[in-house]
This record gives sequence, structure tokens and C-alpha cells, in this order.
Amino acid sequence: TPPDKASERPNVWVESALMPLMQLQDDSIITLGKTEFALGGTFQPLGAAGGMGAFSHQMVIPLADMAATELKGPGSRVEYELALIGTPNAIERFADAVDAEQNPHLQSLSAQAPSQDLAQSLDTAWLFLELSALSAVLVAGLSILIASRFYLQRWQNSIALMRAFGAQRAQMTRLFAFQLSWLAIIASGVGVALGAGLFQASLPLLRDYFDPLVPAYQPSIYVHGFLMGFLVLWSFAWQAYRHAVSTSPMQLLKNLSRQPQMRQWLVSLGLILLVVMLMTGYVWWVLVGLVAAGVVLYLAALGLLRFVGWLQHRSRGWLKLSLAALLREPGLVKIQLISMGLVLFVLMLMTFVRHDLMANWQASLPANTPDTFIVNVQPDQKDTVQTVLKGDGIETNLVPMARGRLVAVNDEPIRAQEQESNRARRLLERESNIAVLETPPAYNEMLAESEPKQG
Repeated sequence: TPPDKASERPNVWVESALMPLMQLQDDSIITLGKTEFALGGTFQPLGAAGGMGAFSHQMVIPLADMAATELKGPGSRVEYELALIGTPNAIERFADAVDAEQNPHLQSLSAQAPSQDLAQSLDTAWLFLELSALSAVLVAGLSILIASRFYLQRWQNSIALMRAFGAQRAQMTRLFAFQLSWLAIIASGVGVALGAGLFQASLPLLRDYFDPLVPAYQPSIYVHGFLMGFLVLWSFAWQAYRHAVSTSPMQLLKNLSRQPQMRQWLVSLGLILLVVMLMTGYVWWVLVGLVAAGVVLYLAALGLLRFVGWLQHRSRGWLKLSLAALLREPGLVKIQLISMGLVLFVLMLMTFVRHDLMANWQASLPANTPDTFIVNVQPDQKDTVQTVLKGDGIETNLVPMARGRLVAVNDEPIRAQEQESNRARRLLERESNIAVLETPPAYNEMLAESEPKQG
């Protein structure tokens, strides 16, 4: 809404939610301190304040008009804010520089999480989502692995036939690389299109929970998803691809069994680890955990194959034939066991992360947590507020509050500058609301109680 230039009074801009609450009109006059302001316009804030500030609405006046209101004086709680926009790396460097000052009067707030407690919960939630995506990728990779091994015999027959008619190995390598690449491009494109469609379909539902909803349209997200799909297919199909293009023309006459070279295993492992790093945002402990689990599973696969070989020599009938079939493809047994084990390992991590996430939320928001607050009720307004609440069927006792700071514990002074964390320094520098009651309320659980000192 444009400002009112015809009025001689200075302008004030109010949050749009205040218009119906204060019954404001376009020609309303608003008094702030000792100055009258004309309603210049309305605005909708994009950010959300933290703590109790989330329940207060905003008014904006020019800084030059602040002194005339005489609202700022001794004891006033005035906060200065600087809003920054830029690349994530630049913003992170600036926030680190602010934190390095170790000044209790300076605090950096992220648009993603206005408080440290919420930031920790969001980090845990993001990790849960990343692990969920990683488990889906590993399941899809296992499917690709099984499918590629299933079609390996058909590829080998086709390649052996073309090699017998004079095709060179380099030609076969380019041909099948071209086919797999096109398969990866089509599958990744379909996946990105489905993801974008589901996101657009969910926007009406998300608008019911977020007002205003500001979707982050970043083309890099779709490019990242496309490249991830391309990389996943090549990571899990690499073994079958290298095995297929190395097929000899003699494959037409007899079945030649060739074990994959160690170099092929290392290339496939490197591609899979790259997928994991891209999926988890380089969370080192997830990567180390997957590598350690993979080594343990590999050793377990070697032990299992030795046991199967020992059992195969001592069995007979259909069991002997079945065990012999497993021993003919030891590489397939190893990679299937490792893949299934890694999927189960990620699912186990998801279980622990989910438990930690739910425990933190339940601890921070216990059952029957109040979600509506009335603050700054003056003594002469107490009876009126209680009458209004009683008329709506709400029985409550208004608690008198005082403002104070923590200055000592057990007669020992506690100072902000002696604290190690910025949060502890800020909490000691700020004033807290203290309930003034003769006895604690019944809904407060007393964990410990000390006897009052005599004299």
C-alpha cells in the first residue's frame, strides 16, 4: 500500500494482520509514544521471529521519527537488526565472524531457524531425510545391480557374436556406454519430472501450513537430481558393463567364466562413495560408517563363501547343486550381501535418528503445551481480562510477573564474560520473566526443595 503523502503527519506502516485486530481504516491515526502517525500502508513480513516475539505484530516508522516518540529512554529494550542476503558461503563466513567476537550483545539468526534449539532439531530432521533418500538410492541401486546381472548373459552373447563378425572391443565399449547413458538420461529425466510434478501438486497443501509460502525455485536442484540418477545407474551397473564389453568371441563356443578385476571393484566402490557424499552433504560419520560396514560385510561374505564351499563338499542332491550354483558366482554373492547389508545399516541409522528427533520434540513440547499466551496485562486491566476469558468459558489465574537477571548461584556471583558459549552469555545479559507467588503453582513439579535460611 502506498504511503499517505497528503497528510502532514509522519507515516507508519503496520503489519496486515493488525488491520482487523485494531479495526484500522485507511484514514486512521495511530499514536506511538508522544507522536501521532498517519497510516501509510500495510506489509506482510516474510520472516518469523523467535520465542515470544513470534506472537507480536510489527509496525515500521522512519528512523528519523523515532526520537519524537520519546519511546526510547533509560531502561528501554532496543534491538538493532541487520538483514543480509548473499551466497550461503558468504553468509556463513559473516556469521562465523560475528560468533568469533564472543560478544553477548551480538547474535546471528538464520532464516532457516531463529533459535539454536530449533536449528538442532532441523539439522536432525534434514539428516533423517537424507538417510531416507540414501536408503531409497541403495534399494534402487540393488535393483539395478540384479537387473544388470540378469541381462549380462544376453549382452555377452550379443557382444560375442558381433566380435566374431569383426567388431573391435573399443566399438563395443562405445556402443554399450552409449546405450547405458541414454537409459540413465531417460530414467533420470522421468524421475526429475515426477519429482517436480509432485512438488507442484503439494503446493496447495503446503500453503495451508505456511503463510506466506515462498517456494525455492532453484534449477540447480533439478540438475543435481538428474546427475544423481545418472551416477547411481553407472555406479551399480559398472561391474556388469565392464564384464560385458570384455567378452571374447570364444563365448559363442563355450561359457568362459571371468572374475572382475580389482580395478573394476575400486571404480565401482569410488562411484558409490561419491553418491553417498552427494546424498549426505559430506557428513563424514555417515561415510565412515558405511565404509566400515562395507568392510565388515565383505569379510562376512568371504566367510560365508568359505562355509558354503565346505558345506557343498559334504552335501548331496539338490542342496549340493544349489550351493555349487552360488559358488560359481562368488562376486555376485559378495556384492548382493554388501548391498543388502548397507541398506539395512542405513535403515538402522534412520531408526536411531528418528528416535532422537522424536525424543527432542517431545521433550521440548510436552503434552498439553499451551499455544496461546496473554502478556503485558496491566494491573488496571486484570479484572476486565479475567471477565472476558470467563465469558468464553476459560478459568485462569493471571500470574504477576517481574523482570530480573540471574546474578548469583548459592551466593557465588555469576558473570556473563566468564561463560564459554555465546548462548550462556546472552542468557545472563538478558532479563527474564519471574513469577511473583507465595507458593509454587500445583502444576509445577518440585524436584528439590531447600530449607530457608534462618536469621
